Amino acid sequence: MNMLLTHLIRFTKVLTISILISIFPQSLSAQDTLALQGPDYFLEGVKHFNNEEWELARKLFEETLVLEPQHDAAWYYLGRLHAHRSEMIEAEHYLTRAYQADSTNYWYAVELAKFYANTFQTDRAAGLYEELLEKHPSKSTLYSDLLSLYSNAQQYDKALATLDRLDQLRGENEWTGNFRFELLRMQGRYEEAFALLEKLEATYPNPQNSYLMGEVYHSQRKDSTAIVFYEKALRLDPRYTPAQFGLAEAFRTTGDFAKFFHHIGNFMGDEQMNSSFKIDYIRQVLGNLAIQSRHQASVDTLIRKVIDTHPTDTSLRYTVGNYFLQTGRTKEGTDHYFKIVEMHPEDLNPNLQYLYLLYYLQQWNDLEAQCKMSLGYLPQNRDIRQLQAIANTQLLRYDQAIDQYKALLKDIPRSQENERLMCYSALGDLYQQNGQPKKAYKEYDKALKINPNYLPVLNNYSYFLSLEGKRLDKAYEMSLICIQTEPDNPTYLDTHGWVLYQLGRYKEAIAQFKRAMLYGGNESAVILDHYADALFATGERALADIYWEQADRLDPSLGIAYKIKKNQNR
Repeated sequence: MNMLLTHLIRFTKVLTISILISIFPQSLSAQDTLALQGPDYFLEGVKHFNNEEWELARKLFEETLVLEPQHDAAWYYLGRLHAHRSEMIEAEHYLTRAYQADSTNYWYAVELAKFYANTFQTDRAAGLYEELLEKHPSKSTLYSDLLSLYSNAQQYDKALATLDRLDQLRGENEWTGNFRFELLRMQGRYEEAFALLEKLEATYPNPQNSYLMGEVYHSQRKDSTAIVFYEKALRLDPRYTPAQFGLAEAFRTTGDFAKFFHHIGNFMGDEQMNSSFKIDYIRQVLGNLAIQSRHQASVDTLIRKVIDTHPTDTSLRYTVGNYFLQTGRTKEGTDHYFKIVEMHPEDLNPNLQYLYLLYYLQQWNDLEAQCKMSLGYLPQNRDIRQLQAIANTQLLRYDQAIDQYKALLKDIPRSQENERLMCYSALGDLYQQNGQPKKAYKEYDKALKINPNYLPVLNNYSYFLSLEGKRLDKAYEMSLICIQTEPDNPTYLDTHGWVLYQLGRYKEAIAQFKRAMLYGGNESAVILDHYADALFATGERALADIYWEQADRLDPSLGIAYKIKKNQNR
């Protein structure tokens, strides 16, 4: 075969491949391709490429190159294939080889130029596009690609020069005019940009140009003029939603909230408009406390309209749910979180988001019920199982919670010490609440083997020992560690004070209770009761009565009123 014929065949491979494929509509299996000959590998490879069967296509193209190492069309397709798979080093290698083999091939050059543009090699891309324009000066798509390249690279002067060349070729039109307007605006040449926009709006009356005029006047705080152009845009196309948004913002600026809510409602109700923009708008504008307090009903209606427009947008549902939670509508807020779980029941993240919300709100019955539902889809998840145990603890279902923590411990690897520590600590508290102190202390001991300085266990262990009046020296040592580590923690100070009280060291106990009250202990009926007990033990009965009365007002269920009466009769 002579060189001219070889060149012509290679040149037409890319251009006529769709015709060749139509002759062989059925792709062969991977096994069948092993029997193919050289040219067949390439054609079959293109068919698999078009079917997005990337790996098989790659193998076929590589087989083509084994048989014919200079097959530039195979290099071209391999380059595109690797680019699609984001394998950029390989993509550049093959696209470059194809172009070097035949720099006159338009498609090879365009694909390599696009690759350079997509990988931010602006100078290389621009050089190729300029070469292509010299050879194909009438191809408008090349100008468009070059314009995008220069504008994305913020080379605005070069972009404007390219527009001039395109206008000389095709004549000025609305598209080039709008592009020129954006370039001038990005350069900060606002007067020139506005003059051009006025000309475009008069020459090409359409909603976009009128809307842009409105935007310019709105940015200049000339809202009455801006409204004129926004309304003109809507007369040209009543469904042109950007103008609805422009009008809404203009009316918000002028304080006409009745019209603001009308037009922003039309914008928010348009399902074609980007929902992420609406999310930002809800957070920034509709989340404004002044607007909420004065127009609560209108804001509520608007937000419900947004979620009705985009019911499956989970980010929007979270935003709307948070809005209702923050404004005191807990039921409506949690319903949106639950709706996301309904849409994605097997997805861990929405399940945990909803469960942690119920935990934060202390809705223990709902938390326990939802844990059961979530575990139906995610039965082994330890976070959900722990939340269920916590819910049962709060619901005073101690036996169930104990069983759940024990089952959880069986599935926690020994290496996960912190997780095991939490379970032992919780089990200790549960056994104590369940009237099983010996079992409680065994669990606390297990926890302290993992972390001898774990303060919650040290505090609870020492407190429960002091309540029983047992092993007070051990209780003293544990509670001392707590107050030395966190000297301003009122709970730890109270425990240490109560241990000292049980040891008969009343004055030292009083000092701890006084310090506890400095850090918020005066809001705890238990701490006030303990302080009063210590005062009474030192003979300060009148002062003790004052603190007992305060404790009784805070929590009458402690039976302190009876204690006061009993002590008064002594």
